[in-house]
Amino acid sequence: MLVAAYAFGQILEDAGDLDVVQVAIVLDLPAAQLTWGAQPAACRWLRYVLDLGRNPVSARWRPAAWPVWNHRIQRPLRLWSAADGIDSAALDALSRGKAESFRLPSPPHEERAEQYRLELTACRDHLRTVRDHYWDRDWRREHHGDGDYPDQQLWSATDGYLEMVDVVHSLAD
Repeated sequence: MLVAAYAFGQILEDAGDLDVVQVAIVLDLPAAQLTWGAQPAACRWLRYVLDLGRNPVSARWRPAAWPVWNHRIQRPLRLWSAADGIDSAALDALSRGKAESFRLPSPPHEERAEQYRLELTACRDHLRTVRDHYWDRDWRREHHGDGDYPDQQLWSATDGYLEMVDVVHSLAD
């Protein structure tokens, strides 16, 4: 299920004091389960395995079917992949503040716009799914415990959807 891990955000721009390290975790799960901001129950165990709850790490899930980049994940740096293992050269360059050449390129505007619209639709569908199942006893039981609760699922789905609405609307500006 775990495909790759990328660093993004401030760690790539400024090697100064960081409050949190941002990582994108690429998973071989359906894109509908990994919409922006979603906290899928299927990934709960992975948070523990990667020790994400105990470290100052902000992890974002990304489906392997979509690009790792989005409106927040700009020109990420691949740190690890299931196919190639740890990217020692990229990690070394990052530690020296010279990771620029290892970062993914920025996609063209039209490609970004198309991807953002696709993700907005997926976020809307995810929000509807959460809303439709919110009072279902089995769904609530599946989303209860280990830091996962129905209210958090609803909040995450709503926040992810509204963020993507703003991103798509900003394309017109």
